[in-house]
Amino acid sequence: MGVHHGIVPALGYLIEVGGHRLAFSGDQSSQRPGFAEMANGADLLFMAHAISEGAGKVARELPATPSDIGALAEQTDTDQLVLTHLMARSVREPERNLARIR
Repeated sequence: MGVHHGIVPALGYLIEVGGHRLAFSGDQSSQRPGFAEMANGADLLFMAHAISEGAGKVARELPATPSDIGALAEQTDTDQLVLTHLMARSVREPERNLARIR
């Protein structure tokens, strides 16, 4: 499904195999509720963690912030969250960002 990533097209998707559900957020800002509905109950949720909480306005239109990641993981009631798309700007303050995700 299409997910919000500013003006840049992006997809989130769900794979079901062997009774397991794997949800991939793609590179999204979590501004569309449809992905959370689709990913609900996923065994694994893969979320892009490309920016920190204090990212500028333009950056916040593209990937999700740490607090957005945490909120989406909670909404989907996923069993396990896997962070992907780690970038220098998202790992500068790992403890602070992970605290916001948790």
